Amino acid sequence: MGAEQWYPSVKSSNIAEIQIPLPSLSEQKKIVELLDNIEQQVESLKKEYQSQLDNLEELKKSVLDKAFRWELGE
Repeated sequence: MGAEQWYPSVKSSNIAEIQIPLPSLSEQKKIVELLDNIEQQVESLKKEYQSQLDNLEELKKSVLDKAFRWELGE
């Protein structure tokens, strides 16, 4: 193959002819509502998860503190 290469091109008139199906506005609103609900659930789960991690870290500190003071089992 020589120095010249062939690259396909797309004309804007070809793009303008492409039809992209979209859901109705009411269906789009339902999708947005569903995604908003999922986002709220994810945020809630993240907060709960972080709270659990914080509690476990406090428990770890407490157990280590008692272990270093020889107070475990009391």
